[in-house]
Amino acid sequence: MITLPEVETQETEILNVTMLPKQIQFMQADKKEVLFSGAFRASKTRALCYKTLQHALIPNNFVGLCRKEYMALKNTTLRTLLKPDGDLPPVLPEGYYTHHKADHTISIHGGGEIYYFGFDKPSRMGSLGMGAIGIDEGTELDEDEYMMLMGRISNKTDPCRQVFTATNPGPPSHFLHKRFFKDNDSTRTVINTNSYENFFLPQDYLDWLDSLEGADHDRYALGKWVGYEGLVYKIWNRPTHFVHRDGPWQRVVMGFDEGFVHPGTIVVVGGCTFEYGKGPITNVDIRRASRTGPGYHDEPWETGRDYPPVLVRWSTRTNLELCMRLIAEGKLNVDALTTHTIRLADAGTGVAAILDEAEEILGVLFEN
Repeated sequence: MITLPEVETQETEILNVTMLPKQIQFMQADKKEVLFSGAFRASKTRALCYKTLQHALIPNNFVGLCRKEYMALKNTTLRTLLKPDGDLPPVLPEGYYTHHKADHTISIHGGGEIYYFGFDKPSRMGSLGMGAIGIDEGTELDEDEYMMLMGRISNKTDPCRQVFTATNPGPPSHFLHKRFFKDNDSTRTVINTNSYENFFLPQDYLDWLDSLEGADHDRYALGKWVGYEGLVYKIWNRPTHFVHRDGPWQRVVMGFDEGFVHPGTIVVVGGCTFEYGKGPITNVDIRRASRTGPGYHDEPWETGRDYPPVLVRWSTRTNLELCMRLIAEGKLNVDALTTHTIRLADAGTGVAAILDEAEEILGVLFEN
């Protein structure tokens, strides 16, 4: 039950809502961070809207409701909040709120305010302080965007300040999986659900879910955080598609990906040039990767300045920081790339000496 204030009569009205067991758990969760993870049609968005309303009923509270892209929020989350869904009524009944569309706010009569936004226009967030924030489809966000939202929970009006997220499961590599399933943090909790726990779903839809196989069934019907090895192709098989060959190797590194727009894609790592003959090359996209990221040759950036993470996730600095961390953790082996080591004091003669064997140069390490 949710209690809605009636301003004119100073009385209250009880909104009787039938909820699934996992939805109730989500509504009652009071941790700092709450994740409601589930499969297709597990009523996650509806539960998210009810929990948003629960916070917004607190007088003078300011509650955020967001998704990665504003249009997706408008067409799904906001519609569930304000419009009927088939035979289901809107989460927020008419007559209990005022919708200020130009400001992207919904004022609850006798309560607080809901502010809805997308990350495609981060300027809309400004420096707002909120009592709680609901995130729909959390796997669409990256970790920097999520942490930005965590930094907005500062409104003391809400006695249970929290970020609560509803999402379909993603791959185990996603930061939300690590944050809620691997990290041992008492301020976080996760509620898992699957499609079969929604007893309102018609049988023919459940039959269709049963027809799914492998990782599709695990993720979309059972709500498991599973990945497709190889990321793109479910038929990927390491023994079949991965061939190890001993050197010697040339310094040009190429990756080949069977794409859709361009069935062949070749990525050349480094600033080298090469010739590939006069014969016809069709449906092949050849790209070079030889820059450190946004900020390359930009003097302010090269002396320590960066764009805000919400605008540019991987810059010269963040790319370098990631490489240094991977090297320190032993996950990126650069020893095999180092072909020459030269003392700084001998740099002049050392470089001149190895230039005679330029084809053998891959990585040069200068030691102090």
